[in-house]
Amino acid sequence: DEATAATLKQLLLNLQLPVTLLDGIIDWLDTDSETISENGAEDAFYSRLEPPYLTANSAITDISELRLIRGFNDQIYALLSPYLSALPDRTAINLNTAKSVVMTSLDKSATQTSAFEQDLLQQSNTIVSEFINETAVEKNNMQTVVQNSSYCRLQSKTTVNNYTLSVDSLITRQSDEDIRIIQRLLVRSEEHTSELQSPRASR
Repeated sequence: DEATAATLKQLLLNLQLPVTLLDGIIDWLDTDSETISENGAEDAFYSRLEPPYLTANSAITDISELRLIRGFNDQIYALLSPYLSALPDRTAINLNTAKSVVMTSLDKSATQTSAFEQDLLQQSNTIVSEFINETAVEKNNMQTVVQNSSYCRLQSKTTVNNYTLSVDSLITRQSDEDIRIIQRLLVRSEEHTSELQSPRASR
């Protein structure tokens, strides 16, 4: 949608990354076979690579998919990925946990050294109405920011002798009584292999 595209474009600008990356992302997500611009790419482009592959034509399920998209390399991915997440549902940005570079991407007129970043975002009692009043977010999409999150990521590591197991879990919380693990990544250090499991498969 236009609001999300505008926010991502501003985030790329804030990070001094090429805004043309956005076209590749859009083509990766949309369901047609037409490129959005000369900077985009569809199956015709990816099928000529070695090894060849096709566009997802659906929502990104893991942020690492960005590495498959035209224009991305390891350096760009390393710079951008800390500020993005891939979730099953559309979610607003949590004011209390988002990095300042993400918050400033919601407002073109804001800079990372602006007053609202220094005085507002650093306060523990930040509220949505204050942020909206300080920026142009209200003009774009008042549902863009919230004060809590329905999703969180839990990372843990267990070491026994020479064996280390790292677990990266994506958790959804709809209420205090409804908390579920919806994705789990297991990494075994000595084998250098990873296995993505659903909670059912990991029991």
